[in-house]
Amino acid sequence: MAEASVTLSGSLPVAGPQLGDSPLLVICDDLKRYGVGIAEEKEGQALEGTHPLAVIAASQLPCDVLVCNEDPSDAELQVLDEKVAGASSVIGATFAHILCYKGEGVRLPAAQVELWRSAAASGKLAAMMLFESPYALSDLPPAVPVVIGYGGDVFTCTAVMEALLGKRSCPGRLPVTVKRG
Repeated sequence: MAEASVTLSGSLPVAGPQLGDSPLLVICDDLKRYGVGIAEEKEGQALEGTHPLAVIAASQLPCDVLVCNEDPSDAELQVLDEKVAGASSVIGATFAHILCYKGEGVRLPAAQVELWRSAAASGKLAAMMLFESPYALSDLPPAVPVVIGYGGDVFTCTAVMEALLGKRSCPGRLPVTVKRG
C-alpha cells in the first residue's frame, strides 16, 4: 500500500540524483512526535532516539544526517548552513503533518520554507522527500524534484527513499492539484 502511493513531482534521473561523495540528508519534523504518522498518533506520545528516516537512510545511502525541528531555530539554521557548505549535495525531507484534509490546511513554517529556498539557491539541493500531505508541495522550491509519500510510517519512508534513489518506481498520482512554488 505505501509504495503504491509514492508520487513524483518533477523528474529524477532513472538511477536517482547524482549525490557525490558526501551527501547530506536534512530531515525537518515535529521533534516532539517525530516518525509518528497520523494513523499512529496517541495523545502525548513522543518517540526518542534516532529518527526513523535516518535509520532507513543509513541502510541505503552513505550520508551525513541532520535532523531539525519543523520550525527550525536560528541555531539549527546556522548548523545547516555549515553542513551544506561541506556537503557534495543535499537531500531534503519534510513531514507536513495534516492539520486539515482540504485546501490550504498544511503550510510549512516560514523558517523551514526559507531553509529549503536557501539550500536550493546553493545549487546543492538535489531532491526532496515530502511525507504526510501533498499540500506542502506549494512551499517547496519548484525546480527541485520531490518524491511524495502519503504517510510518515516506516513503510512509506522506505518506499519514498527507495524511489528517490531509483530503486523503485513512483506509481502514485496526486489526488489534488497543488501549485509549486
